Amino acid sequence: MIVAEQLRKTFPGKDKSRVIAVDNVGFPARDGEVVGLLGPNGAGKSTILKALLGFVVPSEGQMRVLGLDVATSSHRPRRWSPSRLRRDRLLPTGSLAGIPSG
Repeated sequence: MIVAEQLRKTFPGKDKSRVIAVDNVGFPARDGEVVGLLGPNGAGKSTILKALLGFVVPSEGQMRVLGLDVATSSHRPRRWSPSRLRRDRLLPTGSLAGIPSG
């Protein structure tokens, strides 16, 4: 299961300002569910996925994967290989629209 709660991610902007990439996003993704992130360019979709994989740490809020806090766990998801994610059923196996997995 994946749970995001009150995620917020800011980055440094010009003139010491902060750019808000993600603002107060939360969602559950239960085992076996297929979830999509939809939104216009610049809406924060890629930033949310990067936080999910542990490549960026949210400025505020919490994201848990299989009960582990992505920001603080010693077993951060970024250490997981695609095969591990598939084994734990966090990535699909098979193909979509004729595109092979792997």
